[in-house]
Amino acid sequence: MESVLDIFHAIMQWASDNASLLSLLAWLSLLLLVMSVFLLPLYINNMPADYFTNASYHLSDSILEHPIRNALGVVIIFFGILMLVLPGQGIAAIIVGFMLMKFPGKHALMLQFVRKKSVLSALNWVRRQGKQAEFTL
Repeated sequence: MESVLDIFHAIMQWASDNASLLSLLAWLSLLLLVMSVFLLPLYINNMPADYFTNASYHLSDSILEHPIRNALGVVIIFFGILMLVLPGQGIAAIIVGFMLMKFPGKHALMLQFVRKKSVLSALNWVRRQGKQAEFTL
């Protein structure tokens, strides 16, 4: 059986061999921190309180109409999934990513997701911190 010291040396050797990967992960963590602390609350607080109930916000469901928004939404959803296991507001990032995107059935999917008490509570907590009215369902 290996001693704790041998395991520590193996980990340090692996870290030394993979310094560029660890550097990339550190920068990614910093980006996720900035995104979850500053950008997500800013976006959530700038949404109208009736975003989920007013159908006029969801009229265009064409995938091709908004390729940049869809690409950005996919990136934010990816980061949100990463934040489920890394530091950050993963659920909020996933919701914001879906909100940015345009695709058929998005509104129904968003309503189903946001109607979960824990999700709505988290979103409304962010809005209360920003002194905004809570989302209505």
